[in-house]
Amino acid sequence: MGTLGKVLIVFNILAAGAFVALATMSWGKRQPWAYAVLRYELVVAGLPVDSPGAADPADPEVVPFGFQYGDSPEVATISDKALKEIFAAAQGGKLLGGKEVANQAAELKRARAAVEKALQVDDPTDPESPKLTPEQKRERLKKFLLNQARSGEDRDRYAGWLAPVEDLARQFPAIARDPKELDKKFTANLAAAQDELMRLFDAAAVPVAKQTIDRLETIAKAIEAAATPEEKRRLIHAALGGHAKTPVDRKLVMDNAPPELEEGQREFDKILSQAKSVAGESGDRQESRIKRREIAHLLYHLDTAPEWQQRVYTVVGLQTYVNVIEAQAAEFYAMANRARFAMSEDQARFEPAYQYLVQRTMFLQVELEKLNADLVGEKTLLAGHEVIRNARAEEKRLLENDEADAKANAKKTLASQAEAERALFDVHVQLKKSLDTIIQLEEKLRKVELLSASSNGR
Repeated sequence: MGTLGKVLIVFNILAAGAFVALATMSWGKRQPWAYAVLRYELVVAGLPVDSPGAADPADPEVVPFGFQYGDSPEVATISDKALKEIFAAAQGGKLLGGKEVANQAAELKRARAAVEKALQVDDPTDPESPKLTPEQKRERLKKFLLNQARSGEDRDRYAGWLAPVEDLARQFPAIARDPKELDKKFTANLAAAQDELMRLFDAAAVPVAKQTIDRLETIAKAIEAAATPEEKRRLIHAALGGHAKTPVDRKLVMDNAPPELEEGQREFDKILSQAKSVAGESGDRQESRIKRREIAHLLYHLDTAPEWQQRVYTVVGLQTYVNVIEAQAAEFYAMANRARFAMSEDQARFEPAYQYLVQRTMFLQVELEKLNADLVGEKTLLAGHEVIRNARAEEKRLLENDEADAKANAKKTLASQAEAERALFDVHVQLKKSLDTIIQLEEKLRKVELLSASSNGR
């Protein structure tokens, strides 16, 4: 080999060494850059929805990840250390916070367990924390459930379950007088609210398309098993109303009469076939997008605390987080319109009733003034009658005194009369005795005269 060949070999070796050194430096720089890009992509897109598989027991520090954003390469795994860094500032707070997770399904499961515990004790982080009172549990349920409503009807239903005991007493006066029945109703409402919250967790964990198809197929079986055509029409009518996209559309459907059986059956079959078609065409990506939105909606509305909100947008990503806020703003706007419409209806009913009450009040005011004038006259007359009554009472008293005096005088007179009558009776007795004596004396005198006359005749 000539001198030129040896020189070229040396240059090739040097170039290869430089290439290896440059490649090593590039790899060393690329790893932090790739990790920084991953962190930014996670901030935008959030964690994967589901886990791609089970963790490798031989390497517990590596977690299956399955993250892909746009056209970027898939990140199949992530280190436990990286997860801890991602959640370092997103623990979630004392009430619902917890350890780091690698996907949204795991966060949903973890949040459900945290909610269940938060509905039992005051401080879930304290093993010795006291249990919640029924009123404290109602406040917790109100925090977790009320803002989950997506329509005015749902919000009214949730608010009814979460009403305090005082409101229940006003709403149900029949049971307000029985504390046991009132507590029973309050406890049943809390149980219904908690069941609804757990149902929302279950619904967020199940693919939306499958939920829709299962619900429609259940209705289809009920329609098929209906005993009469009229019952089938009623079931189809309710199904069409329940499938309406907005509360306004639902009201329009339900306000109309049930469709004819064949027409309603065709419309229902069309809805079912469309649901199956959409589910088949959407694929995993579309289903993952819908499930991501449902999980984000549920997690976002569990608590308004800043530390929990930070964890939520760390899990679901700012893109979905903002979309959920915009969607909820639209739903709140629809609820506000519904409330304004209800207020307009109430006002339309209230104004004529109010005007009637005003006129009625004015009429009753005139009547009251007349009655007050009559009352004043009656009081004046009553006062005059009182004077007359008092005068008559005084006269009665004087007459009673005169009567008592007269009775006393009559009693004395009668006593004197009785004494005089007794004396007169005695006089009469003496007179009778004297008369009897005179008569006896006259008889004796006559006898003497007769004897004298007879003596003289001889």
